[in-house]
Amino acid sequence: MESSQNNSLKQLRNELSKANYQILRELELEFGKEVMDILLLDSSVFFKQGILEGTLDLVKYEKELFQMAFQIAFFQKMPLREKKSVENQVESNKEVIEELLKKYAKKTVDAMFTLFTKSLWNDVKTGSIRLKSSKDVLKKKCHELEIGKTKKDPSQKSRKIAPFKSRDDVGKWLKDTKIVKETSNGFIFAKNLQKFLIRPSLHPSGEFFAQQFLLASGVKTQDIFLIPKKSGIGRTVLQKIQTFMAADLSKIDHFVMIEDGVGIPLDQITRAALDILIKNDPKAIDKILFDLGKVFSYDLFLHVEERLFFLENTCLENILILTAKNKCIGAISIKHIASLHEENQKNSIFYKDPFGNAEKVLFDILDRVKKNSICMQALFESLHPSIRERLDPKDCEEKLRKGARAGIVEIANLDAEMLDSLQQEVIPIDVYKKMLFLFKQAFFSSKIF
Repeated sequence: MESSQNNSLKQLRNELSKANYQILRELELEFGKEVMDILLLDSSVFFKQGILEGTLDLVKYEKELFQMAFQIAFFQKMPLREKKSVENQVESNKEVIEELLKKYAKKTVDAMFTLFTKSLWNDVKTGSIRLKSSKDVLKKKCHELEIGKTKKDPSQKSRKIAPFKSRDDVGKWLKDTKIVKETSNGFIFAKNLQKFLIRPSLHPSGEFFAQQFLLASGVKTQDIFLIPKKSGIGRTVLQKIQTFMAADLSKIDHFVMIEDGVGIPLDQITRAALDILIKNDPKAIDKILFDLGKVFSYDLFLHVEERLFFLENTCLENILILTAKNKCIGAISIKHIASLHEENQKNSIFYKDPFGNAEKVLFDILDRVKKNSICMQALFESLHPSIRERLDPKDCEEKLRKGARAGIVEIANLDAEMLDSLQQEVIPIDVYKKMLFLFKQAFFSSKIF
């Protein structure tokens, strides 16, 4: 009986091994060896053995493998295999394009193909790559382009700030408002029980891009209102600050305005305040840790320097614990400056090898075999003592890791076209597309491994 079961298992593994080999062979013929090398991420011995011995079933991931290979060529601008005109594949590609044109407007299909690199488009025309196996990806992109036409520009969300309905309303409110306090971040303006923090912004483009990215991704964050210094509102703010205190703001081009007092800064939480939150909500700390882990993942993607704990100046004052009626809602970031695109950042973890370091961090968090995450241990150490002393370090690190994984999954499921919709002249979107691809690659690999 046992011998019969072993023979059946051996036969099943042999069949899986053949099926795995066939899928990998089709992928290499379709996209070339260089793309395959990247896709398999210099596969581990375990992974290779799993394919060869039939203990890993690639058939379950066939669709995802083809889509990932296509995206490698698409986003990484990878050279494909040696060009070879294949008549039936050229015809097959024409059929796919005709099918797309039947379902979508010509302008939409044309716009979708403009996203192709010149190399990839040549491969389509010569038949070196078949569109048929990636048809679902192309349809999805066309659909998103059509939906995008009816959506409002996401940047509209930050052109006003609650409760104000327009820039004019902000200007009117500020004219009769006084500065009541200076903080490490900026200045508190208050009037009629309304309080707003206005601070100088040294990197307005990076801050605006990060805010729009978070909003478009559906991440909880606080509304910000960018004020150009040379605008009417900006001149009002400048005058009030300089009346309040002597300050050199000659190098500042913009101010940022956000509502004040909506939560408790994470680095200032007292034991008494935490006791109240836990009393009203026993899961309060769990919520905070989960959200903080998610914030870390988005910080890693955008490269928010002040909070990446690899730097010595880890700053958690811009993480707020949100509360409502003394109950914890969670935690959000209220200041995030995207700086992955910045050059010559000698203090940055990405200075020498941005994507190599990010890849190590991603696998440190996603590795299912590895019980401890070095990154989450470091994040735990940066927490306020009032939180740290209440928790078992391993339990806390696991909760942070759970949030970080959730953030990575969210980012990995985003589309590069969303980044195109946030395009600014001063922000090179390509580096963020490359980082997005890295997140997708790491997440997909973690699913297989």
